[in-house]
Amino acid sequence: MNKKVAKILLKQHDDSEDLEIKKMAYLKVPFQKFLLYTLILLFFTLLCSSILIISYHIKSSRTNFGETIEITNLKNNVLIINNGKFDEKITDKSFENDNDLTIEKINTITLSTNKDSKEKGIIKFNVKYEISENDFIKNEIATNYSELLVRFSYSFDNDNWIYVNNVISTSDSNIIPLMGNYYDIAGLNTTLHIATNYELTADINDSTKMYWRAETIIRNKKNTNNNLGVNFKIEYKDNA
Repeated sequence: MNKKVAKILLKQHDDSEDLEIKKMAYLKVPFQKFLLYTLILLFFTLLCSSILIISYHIKSSRTNFGETIEITNLKNNVLIINNGKFDEKITDKSFENDNDLTIEKINTITLSTNKDSKEKGIIKFNVKYEISENDFIKNEIATNYSELLVRFSYSFDNDNWIYVNNVISTSDSNIIPLMGNYYDIAGLNTTLHIATNYELTADINDSTKMYWRAETIIRNKKNTNNNLGVNFKIEYKDNA
């Protein structure tokens, strides 16, 4: 065969092969675009679904008045308002008319159940009294005459109160109640576990509100000059 003819035939063959390759490449481009669009659509679908079926969502904010925590899920809504934090310097000027000083703090927790829920709402929470600073001298034996006392109570209407009158555990020991449901906390720098895994329920399309109160009593004694830092709070249980 003539070499020139052979080259022409070879060139024709190469052009044909290139054409097929280009055709395949052009076919792949629309397919790749289709695959990309499908993946994007799938991603946003999953994202939206996740938002809709998220088990719970927690919002927490702090203001000058305290802390607000909101937990929502498909069954119910929980609203916690903590107003129990205080850090004060106690001096002779802190008392009026020679009376003892009482610092009262009230926190609330509200459970609201959705009307579309098929069962009543139920949650668990903890109540703590965290002492971060306490310059009052600890007593050898707990007494009602202590310079620093506290008592706790709860209510469902902010009117009728039930006082806690059981042994309270701390981070390293236990404290027992005294007469009048008081606890001697002078000199303690620890966390008092007032209620642990406390259960709150609400009927379908209904709500239950609970109040927790801490009354910190400081005796009026001469030459008082002590720091006291406390955070009384309700703590939501994630695994309730």
